[in-house]
Formats: sequence, structure tokens, C-alpha cells
Amino acid sequence: MDDADAWRRIKAEDGRVALITKLAEDDADTFGGSWYDGATDTQHLQATTPEAAGRFTVLAADRGIKAEVHQVDYSYARLTAEADQARAGEHPVLGDAAKGDAAVDVKANRVVAGLTNSDLKAARTRSDVLAVPDTFKVKPRSTTDPAGNPIVDEVCNSRFNCSKPLRSGIEVTNVRHDPDLGCSLGFTAYEKNHPKRKFALTAAHCGEPGALFKHNNWSIGHLDKQIDDGANFDVARVRIENPHWLDLPLGWIYNSKNKDNPYKVTGRLTSEAGIQAGQTVCLAAKHNGSTGVCGTINGLTGAGFYLVTGHDACPGDSGGGWYRKTDNGRIAYGIHKGGSEGCHGDQGGSYDIFTPIGKTQAYLDVTVHTR
Repeated sequence: MDDADAWRRIKAEDGRVALITKLAEDDADTFGGSWYDGATDTQHLQATTPEAAGRFTVLAADRGIKAEVHQVDYSYARLTAEADQARAGEHPVLGDAAKGDAAVDVKANRVVAGLTNSDLKAARTRSDVLAVPDTFKVKPRSTTDPAGNPIVDEVCNSRFNCSKPLRSGIEVTNVRHDPDLGCSLGFTAYEKNHPKRKFALTAAHCGEPGALFKHNNWSIGHLDKQIDDGANFDVARVRIENPHWLDLPLGWIYNSKNKDNPYKVTGRLTSEAGIQAGQTVCLAAKHNGSTGVCGTINGLTGAGFYLVTGHDACPGDSGGGWYRKTDNGRIAYGIHKGGSEGCHGDQGGSYDIFTPIGKTQAYLDVTVHTR
């Protein structure tokens, strides 16, 4: 594949996202999920009935999208709902057996749940003790990442100085903590019912309610809402109170190639159905250089965060903004939580995880700024 063909495939992602978002919204009962194979430039779709499979094939062809449609047992909407219940410890059959460790495996068309050794033994040998629904596959519960290492939150010793406008990817520090420790800014946003109230989004583990955040010598404001539940969420909002940041429009991403010309945030993902394995996404965070900032989405972790492979962020990148490139700008995808231990592969790491922007906006009651 030459560079021109690779760029053509990347630019075509908007069309693929529009298709799968439409299927998820209009055909929730029959749409079984999707993934994209970059090697063959093929959009894979799943349908629960032959009629739906035929219809999905026609829809893809009408949009000029090369697609293969597979028939499966369950809709993506049903699997997602059951995974959310299991992760919360409220599944009607499993109860709390899979609490904190359940995620949809799209290709397998099942929810993969991590159980303790005793629950796993009961599930495999005595169905009267713990029945496993047909929608599930079970595995041993793990406290480590796919490589066997603990997932670590990323905080570091570093400082940066970036003039306004306030933008994604710069360092932010919590003045209650060690002044030499910092995180990264994800995106800016406004409160849904009060658009004049502006916020900077970051990771929840970077601070606590009431903490004052700053960038370099400029204060930003106080953290007023957060959630770090270990499953689904690790996000916080910091009220932008300093007029220094409020006298220019918001909705930008730091541009390491030209600091005086930040990238525009031109869109925000409106549905998790628009996130699929095979998409290329990039991270705006304090340790990013001009290259090597992107990876490939590879599904969900058991804790409900999205997994990105092929990129290893650094301590201090927590809270940064994940986005997808388009012809016209950048689409906000999520807020960085952490990933493999180390920095840029220096300890063998090769993955990151993030909270999707849709859930972030819903919980924090904000809308990401766009230009």
C-alpha cells in the first residue's frame, strides 16, 4: 500500500462511521456490530437476520463502501446493555460475579466476562450454582493488562509553556499536589444548559473536587465534577475561571509542528457506535512529538475503556484528548486514562486506554467545543 492509498482509506473513515452510526440507530435490533480491516480496506458488518444482512449489503454498496456482512446471533445493542449490567454488578443472571470486568467482543458476538477462580469453576462445572447466559463467554478475572503488567495512571515530572488559546494536549497541574507533577488537558467544553460556563476536561485521577488547576504560571480554575469508578469512567471537568483563557474562542488541539497554529476540533463523536476496531486515532498529550502519536482501536477492555494498540503514552499524558483526523480537522473521541507501563515503548508497552467522549459529555453535563 502506498502513501496515497493509505491516506485515501483514512479519509474514507467518515463515510464508514456514518454508515455504522446509521445502522446502530435505525437497526438497533438487527445490527450486530462492526470492524474495519485496514489491510484489505474492508468494512465488516454483522446482522442478526438474513433480511438485515441483505439490506446492510445494499446500504454499504450505495455508499461506495467495500463491505462483508456476517450473520450473528445477537444485536450489538443487546450485548452492550448486558455488558454494562455485568460490569456494574447488576446482571440479572450473573449478579455481581463479573463486576468491573465485562466487555463486548464484537467479532465473537459475545460479552466476555472475567470471573474469580471460584465463580469460574462453578460456571464450568455446576450450572445450578452459576448459570452463564448464551450471550456470554467467561474467562479468569485478571488484574493486569493483556501483556501481564498493571495498568498505571500516568503522572510525571515535566512543565510546558503554551500561550492561549487554551488547547488540548498541554500540561495541567493540580496545585494541591507536588508542583512538579502534572497531567494533560483533554478538550475544552461548555455546560449544556449554561453555554457561557466553560470547562477544561482531564482525567479524574489527576485531582479532586475543589482542587485548583493551572498551566505554567496561569491558573485555569477549580475542579468541580469528576468520576473515577474503575469501570467506564475516569474523567473530570475544571471550570475555566481565569479571564486569561476566556478572551479567545475555544476548541483547539496543540500543534507540535506549529505552536502558533493549533488544530481545530471540528467535531465530536455523538455515539459509541461510531467507534470500531481498526480505526486510527491519535493522542494530544504533553509528551507527544510531531510523529508517532497515533494507534489503532482494538475494542473494549473489561473495565469498559477503549483499547488503542500500537501507541504507548507516557506518565503525565493522563487526561489528554484522543481524536481522529479528517480532511477538515479533528474529531474528539475520548479522554486518556493510562495504559502500559513506561513511555513510548521503553518498557515494552504498546497500548493505551481511554474514556469515550460520549459518556464523558453525558456524565459531566458538557458539550465539547468545536470550531
